[in-house]
Amino acid sequence: MSKISTLLFVAVGIALATTTLDERTLGLASNEASDGPSRPAISHQGPAVTAISAGKLGQFTAETLANDVHVQMMADTGATVVTLTENDAQRVGFDMEWLEFDTPIRTANGTAMAARITLDNLSVGGIEMRDVSAIVVRAGLLEHSLLGMSFLGAISRFEIKGDQMVLYR
Repeated sequence: MSKISTLLFVAVGIALATTTLDERTLGLASNEASDGPSRPAISHQGPAVTAISAGKLGQFTAETLANDVHVQMMADTGATVVTLTENDAQRVGFDMEWLEFDTPIRTANGTAMAARITLDNLSVGGIEMRDVSAIVVRAGLLEHSLLGMSFLGAISRFEIKGDQMVLYR
């Protein structure tokens, strides 16, 4: 079993919920607001439905465009937010020296620190969103970036049909 399949980011939401956050950085409303997390803006251009095929191990890996750069991401409904590896974050334009790795996350291997970021745009097939909340993890923590719920939860719905994950704008 790969390292990625043992990593769980379910507790990211708990760590984020207990931290005072900057709305522009994480895309969350302040603690005083009752609306909860803000949603990224969805572009209404392109196809309204996109399918991601399962790989040999049953994982749904999507070819995405993050800040207009191709990034392969594994769909992970247990990841509260989109999660980029350090390498992918650098490729899409983030300077590791300027990121603050101050957000604790829990994994199957213990606690790690992540940096909160906002992607200008993220698209899967014809579904594009702007201002997507994400985190960056240090090198070696993940094999692949994760397409988490800050993207998946903002679309109208997604479902598994056989060996396909179908996303509906």
